[in-house]
Amino acid sequence: MRTSILLDSQVKPFKTQRIKKEGRLMNALFSAIIVTDDGGTLEEIAITERDLSLLETT
Repeated sequence: MRTSILLDSQVKPFKTQRIKKEGRLMNALFSAIIVTDDGGTLEEIAITERDLSLLETT
């Protein structure tokens, strides 16, 4: 995953599952981008995971 982020500057969002503290599965949307300074030096990798449970109907 890290190599993909560094080569492509962005990971296309994809659905995945995470285990929450209480042990239940959570559907999530994962994405990541590379953040660089003006010279192109890596500053950080910004990762976003969004809980999709509010969008899902039961």
